[in-house]
This record gives sequence, structure tokens and C-alpha cells, in this order.
Amino acid sequence: MRLLLNAISLSIILLSTAASAWIDTDMDGVPDKKDACAGTAKGTVVMANGCQDPSNIAIEEIEEIEEIEQEFDLESPVEISAIEEPPLTPQELVNRCEQQTGLNDISACLQQAIQPVYFEFAKADVLLSQRPFLDSIHRLTVKNDNVQLMLVGHADLLGTDELNQALSLARANSVKQILVTDYHFNPDNISVKGMSNKQPAADNATVEGRQRNRRVEFIISAE
Repeated sequence: MRLLLNAISLSIILLSTAASAWIDTDMDGVPDKKDACAGTAKGTVVMANGCQDPSNIAIEEIEEIEEIEQEFDLESPVEISAIEEPPLTPQELVNRCEQQTGLNDISACLQQAIQPVYFEFAKADVLLSQRPFLDSIHRLTVKNDNVQLMLVGHADLLGTDELNQALSLARANSVKQILVTDYHFNPDNISVKGMSNKQPAADNATVEGRQRNRRVEFIISAE
């Protein structure tokens, strides 16, 4: 009886050893015990050590490249967009305008370059932050005495028409006062106009829009 049990136990051990010796996790035909590249993709043709043949890898890479070339027509010309230049600053725009030859050309260029002067809510005082734009005007008038300016004041939609009319005119006069006092601009060459809220530059329904509407614009001409 003992001999029979020992025989059965030995058979189980031998079977277990044989089974474990032929475990093939990646199912490439090479048992894990001899597989140097365990985990190869299913269906991959491998060598005796369980690793893929390098020549097959090269062939697969070439086939993959050919598929990509077929998907994207590499012979077709590729359109390359031009690199956009950063926008010029107001001072750079003025410098470019001054390179024009005639006074009328300079004035027309500056009309596009010079930005409006903006104001705080219900105020007509010119902020220090707006002085650089007045400096640009001054650089033009130092060289040309015949430049004419029309200062057009504007207001946002808040308030009555009478208040906004007076406020828009006061803003235009504030800019004129600085041009005459600080930059020695000929007062006879400056005219002012108040437009109340009749010509908005932006939507009065937003805070940003109302800020853009509180402004004085320059109309430049030369005689």
C-alpha cells in the first residue's frame, strides 16, 4: 500500500514539473523557461529564444512607413503660412509715419496711427497714462506749423443727453488745453467738438465698451 502511494505521488510531481516546464504566457511557441523575450505580441514570428527576428522588425517598419506615405501624399507641395509680425506700438507707428515725404502723407498716416485719449467715468481730466499719445501729436507739430487738429469728444450712454454733451465737449477742451499749455500748440490750429453719446465706438452694454466710448479722437489735416 505504501509503495502504491509513493508511486502515485511521484507521478503527480513528474506531471506538475512537466506542465510547469511548458508554460507559454505569450503563446509564441517558446516556453517561458526558455523565452528570452516574454511578452511578445500575439502572432509574432519569433526565433528559438522567443525573440522576434530583427530582419522581420525592419520589414514591418518599412511597411508601416509605406502606409503612412500612402495616407499623406508627401509629394504634394506643403503650404507654409507666413510668420506674422507683431503689431507695432503707437510710437513705432509714429516713427514710420515721420518717414513719409509730404505733410499730407504724414498727416494721413498719423490719422491711422494715433489712438484716442480715454477718460474715467464722468471725468474730463486727462490721465497721465494718455500722455504718450499727445507726445506723438507734439512730434508732428514741432516740424510742421500748418497742422490742423479737430478734437472730437465722446461720452458713454450713462447720464442725460445734456450732461453727456457737456462732458464730451469738456474732454475735448481738456486735451486742447494740454496741447496749448504743455506742448505750445497754436490754439488757432485746434478746433473742438462734443458728440455726446451719438457715435459710440463699442457696445455701451458692457463695462469695457463704455470705457472705450469715453474718449477724444483726433482728426488731423494739413494746409
